[in-house]
Amino acid sequence: MPVAQEPFARADRLLALVLGALVLCLYALTLCRSVYWYDSAEYVTAAYTLGVAHPPGYPLYILLARAFLLLPLPPATAVNALSAVAGAGSAVLLYALGRELGAARPAAFAAALLWASAPAVWFNASVAEVYLPGMCFTLAALWLLLRAERAGRPLWALAASALSGAALGVHYSIATCGLGFAWLAVASVRGRGGVLRGWLLRFALAVLAGALWVYLYVLLRASSDAVPNAARPGSPARLLWLVSGGNYRQWFSHGPSAARSGELLGLLGQQLAWAGALLGVAGLAWLVRRQRTRGLALASAIVGNVAFFYAYRVHDLEVFLLPTVALGCALSALALSALPARGRLPWLGAAALASLALFRIAGDYEARDLSGFREAHDYGERLVAQLPHRAVLLNYTTPEEWRRDAVFGMYVKHVLGRRPDVIVVNNAGRAVLDRLLLERRDVYLYAPLAHVAAEYQLRPEGELQRIVGRR
Repeated sequence: MPVAQEPFARADRLLALVLGALVLCLYALTLCRSVYWYDSAEYVTAAYTLGVAHPPGYPLYILLARAFLLLPLPPATAVNALSAVAGAGSAVLLYALGRELGAARPAAFAAALLWASAPAVWFNASVAEVYLPGMCFTLAALWLLLRAERAGRPLWALAASALSGAALGVHYSIATCGLGFAWLAVASVRGRGGVLRGWLLRFALAVLAGALWVYLYVLLRASSDAVPNAARPGSPARLLWLVSGGNYRQWFSHGPSAARSGELLGLLGQQLAWAGALLGVAGLAWLVRRQRTRGLALASAIVGNVAFFYAYRVHDLEVFLLPTVALGCALSALALSALPARGRLPWLGAAALASLALFRIAGDYEARDLSGFREAHDYGERLVAQLPHRAVLLNYTTPEEWRRDAVFGMYVKHVLGRRPDVIVVNNAGRAVLDRLLLERRDVYLYAPLAHVAAEYQLRPEGELQRIVGRR
């Protein structure tokens, strides 16, 4: 029968150490040793130049990545390593969370392995990304809140509130769990009668203080010439646009549908494995029945996370559901621990869940191994060799252009310092383009774009499309 656990015993610390070492070794073996596409290349560049990434800026992540640049590794490898360390840390925190919920050690260990083997977790542990560092903050704050609720220690909840505010500088997904987190914070003040209102104010101020000091970075860097710098120009309207999500707010569509619901269920089943998903549901039901406050708080966190991103139209939706995946893993450990002890069913269940995780690791290893990935690096080198002196690259920020410009226009030019003579012009209008052609400049596009091809003649040239004149 699961019971709330006291702070880690020696056996817990040893198991957590073994778990973290095993997961870190796995992620180190499959770590991308070079620059990766899209946001990954942008984040490395922002860390190197102390810039401001695309909305909402990710200031604390950039500062953490900057610290990893002190490692004696190539810049891209060093920032990729931050994800591997965060991935191992998230597994350790998930083990601690399972134990705090009352799961037995074997079950909590197996659930953490299930989390580490999830496709989205493993991939994001191999490249520079914000999601796993964000999950470390989310899981640490939740662990503190659960301890505060169990022990009636609002000071721990206050620390968790400040940590949650700081986490907004890594990734906003923690905010989608806010209702459940607030529920636990309020529960830590139970029995204090009239002082509840004062503690609610303290919790809110702690969240605000945790977030504000991080976003001072954005204010200080808004006027810099760093690339990227999504905060420039540093006007109040621009800063509000940045921290509120920028153009990504337009990626939310409206209206539930059976197809969309099925898509989300499929993604959660893929990340948790269907056995883990079913165990997670059973564990949540058990928790709601036996420890109502905790059960309803975690249910609220899950509902908030899924509901917020339900209508978010992106190709990698699974990464935004990682808080739900993590809670599902922790709750699956609780379900296994609730099995009748006769015949050692909990141990057998934990062994089966660990075997499932190991089976996924063995089956997915080749697909997840990015240690030999050089596609983005080689693309950048080809452009370095191809582009004429003082060439102009036009970038209209479509997804395919973004993929390539983050590698060449940001990483190659501003981290490696290659081809400073090449100029990248964003969203050039017709007048600018005509002037460049009149000056007989070599003008290129990263990819063929219909709206440019409608007015100008394009000619494929190596990796690029050359603009040769008006139609």
